[in-house]
Amino acid sequence: MDTVAPSSIDAAVDELADELDLLGDWEQRYRHLIDLGRDLEPLSEAEHSDEHKVRGCASQVWLVASRDAGQRAISWPSTPAPPSNGWA
Repeated sequence: MDTVAPSSIDAAVDELADELDLLGDWEQRYRHLIDLGRDLEPLSEAEHSDEHKVRGCASQVWLVASRDAGQRAISWPSTPAPPSNGWA
């Protein structure tokens, strides 16, 4: 899994916050987050393992985490439920 530089993460978070600010209401923001989740590259078949499965969720969720160059944690959630894929 590729790592992302901290400045890139900060810029991406700022960009997402700006996008959400432009949207009118919570439903538009929710739809936008769903669309972003649909655009994510899926986890590999090997990453959909018991080792990465989140226990206790109502949906099936897998979480793969790594560290970026600045040693910040980066996680990549995956679920078959479109509303929460990418931000479960």
